[in-house]
Amino acid sequence: MELKYYDPARTITLSMTRNRTVRIVMVLAPGLLLCAAACSKIAPSTTNAVPVSANSSVSPNVNLLTNALVNTPATNSGAVPVVATNTTTTHVVLPIAGFFDRVTKKHFGQYITPKTSPVQPERFTGYHAGADAETTPAEQSVDVPVYSIADGTVTYVNYVSGYGGVVMIQYEINSDTVTALYGHVRLSSVTVKKGNSVTTGQQIAVLGTGYSTESDGERKHLHFSLLKGASTNVKGYASQQSELAAWYDPEQWLRDHGAVEPAT
Repeated sequence: MELKYYDPARTITLSMTRNRTVRIVMVLAPGLLLCAAACSKIAPSTTNAVPVSANSSVSPNVNLLTNALVNTPATNSGAVPVVATNTTTTHVVLPIAGFFDRVTKKHFGQYITPKTSPVQPERFTGYHAGADAETTPAEQSVDVPVYSIADGTVTYVNYVSGYGGVVMIQYEINSDTVTALYGHVRLSSVTVKKGNSVTTGQQIAVLGTGYSTESDGERKHLHFSLLKGASTNVKGYASQQSELAAWYDPEQWLRDHGAVEPAT
């Protein structure tokens, strides 16, 4: 059997011999081969053409076998069409309003020492395992809310040296398990307990007062980190750069997941 595909005419030309069983296929769009019809015996014949109308009511972007959307190849390269799978996209919000603009001093993976830190005085040394969202002078005397980035389950609420108050929440984001750490929050303001379910954008706390026990003597800011998988690792710094593989870059991760501003 000989098969030829002519894109402009959207036809398939079949050369067949007596009593040969063949598959007749339909082309619904340029470069997109979608499905096969039932086999049948062909009477003695020479070349037959099976045209497909350009005005077909069938959408060229729907696979007739699965009813799923497909990506049309850019060229007639013969590549197999990619069939989209049914995936659930989880809505994600930022952990604090204006998060991206607030991360100005300590980014993920940045090597910090008491001498080189952009924050002075500095008591830590290591590779920063999160991203610090700073506060403005006007926010020092007001409550700054902290929000759950998605639907999840609270796994840890406690006071931690170097942070003050810490809340950790485990999420299932598009089939990927991640654990968020919210550091330097006021423990007395935390509205959730271990084991509680939280919803996207739910306020879970406010930031602790700067240079107080609420923030363990640190400036008023949010240390936000994202650990891969289920974790109770509260480290804010990694001693070796290779150890950062246990975390995601939270800024990049939030951008990749289309995080939006929380409703305030």
